[in-house]
Amino acid sequence: MEHNDLIIVCGDPIKDVYLKECVDEKDKIRTEEIIIRPGGALNVLENIASIIGIESLWFEPREIPQDLYTIIRPSMVGREIFLTEQSKKTKHYVESNIDIESAIQYFEKEFDRTGLVLADYNKGMLNRSDLFYDDVQYEFDFCIVDSKYRSVNINLFKTSKVKIWHATNQEYCSEFAKNFDWVFHTNAEQPVVLKKNNKAIATLEVPQTQINNTCGAGDTFTASIASFLLRKVEEINEETLKQAAQFAIDCCQEVIKEPYTAITTAKL
Repeated sequence: MEHNDLIIVCGDPIKDVYLKECVDEKDKIRTEEIIIRPGGALNVLENIASIIGIESLWFEPREIPQDLYTIIRPSMVGREIFLTEQSKKTKHYVESNIDIESAIQYFEKEFDRTGLVLADYNKGMLNRSDLFYDDVQYEFDFCIVDSKYRSVNINLFKTSKVKIWHATNQEYCSEFAKNFDWVFHTNAEQPVVLKKNNKAIATLEVPQTQINNTCGAGDTFTASIASFLLRKVEEINEETLKQAAQFAIDCCQEVIKEPYTAITTAKL
């Protein structure tokens, strides 16, 4: 079945770099292997591509900067996550641009349905506030924002018909939530709460799946919601958002079983 739809993913590209480690006979930690997986906005992109295919997908920035922000995560020994000096920069992509309008114009066609995903990790790609960024005229059917530090430029989604925020754990802020029509509030294995006007209107239980690694699971949740709203929903309301959340929960149960940042195999 052909689909005349488009989803644009914008955000901070990240590499998730895992050190596969062991402890040798002298009780020293040794790196056996380095595993690199797409993280951040790239992980959102890859999950959506897996769910709906690449034909309906566009990523901004179109040209990914070479100096990708890198996270180093020890994955096999009991040590805390640490970051490289490069990755500690607060605004790593401060000089980078995205161009949502040009992405739409590139296709030179009308779409039956469009969605916008803003994957913000406060690294500069979505944090600028200037005339260029404020000039988003296209009216998307929906926008879902995953803003880790509530740092996204809210002008980027002001023209979207339905505005959704995916807030995780303690990131939720009632004042910031006023910028959105709906909020998905997730917290690891705790129930997913759907909120409107800062009030919980629905709760969905999360299976107690054996967890191997949760890194990137939030990206999978965001990607799954966006994909479901693009392909399976005509009207966004409480019922269809609950259906989208259930699909996202199922996708997340798959990726948290994997040892590294993973991509769902679910399809729509």
